[in-house]
Amino acid sequence: MRIILIGFGKVGQSLAEMLKFRHEELRKNYGLNLKVVAIIDRGGAAISEKGISLSEALNAKKIGGSVSTLKDCGKLGLQALEVLEEVEGDVAVEVTPTNLETGEPGLSHIRKALTLGMHVVTTNKGPLALSLPSLVDSAKRKGVLLRFSGAVGSAIPVLDFAETCLYGDRIESIRGVLNGTTNYILWRIHVEDPLCVNSAFNAVEFKYAYSGKHIPIGARCQRERDGEFNHKRHHTYLPKTLKLTLVCEENSLLRVTR
Repeated sequence: MRIILIGFGKVGQSLAEMLKFRHEELRKNYGLNLKVVAIIDRGGAAISEKGISLSEALNAKKIGGSVSTLKDCGKLGLQALEVLEEVEGDVAVEVTPTNLETGEPGLSHIRKALTLGMHVVTTNKGPLALSLPSLVDSAKRKGVLLRFSGAVGSAIPVLDFAETCLYGDRIESIRGVLNGTTNYILWRIHVEDPLCVNSAFNAVEFKYAYSGKHIPIGARCQRERDGEFNHKRHHTYLPKTLKLTLVCEENSLLRVTR
């Protein structure tokens, strides 16, 4: 199975580490002969039909700041859309930073990969918040898989559990804290920051939350209570809502409690 890895930040590098250490286990136990044929980051790309050495890719990122510095297979400035056109891959893994305003560049990456007949796995909430129904339709038309469980609850397999283990059951309600940002802030408020003065800032610093223009937490809560919160403008809840809709599309009754 040939993997094209788009995005080589914390998530992409963690995936590379896992594939490196578990390669033999995945081959022996599941019959998966995985090889990463392309990695793209902000500086360029690394491409190899035989498969990129993940140890060398991680080292190049650490020392040179980009996989494009890899000897022999590094290509400075090469963009993901170009790589998708040029490289034969079976699965595109899209883990670039989330953009909740336009969904880009992840949205274009996912659309291109699906159009080319590749399966797609993503943790990117932006494209899902803005265009999930059309992306699902594209995947169905091409007969490929679009998987995004990692975008909800991080490592907790919420969607897979609902789609497989609960198959045949009728889901009547779903209740929980569905994102890492809220989990972190609630924990900070509980243990040391009851006034929520620094929690949101620390959440950004430690990568639990995205930096950017967002409504202050207190103001958001008040607007929700007053019924003024506009989901068309603020997409933080949309990925969860859309994905829960897909999971429960066969159920006539669903109540989401925040």
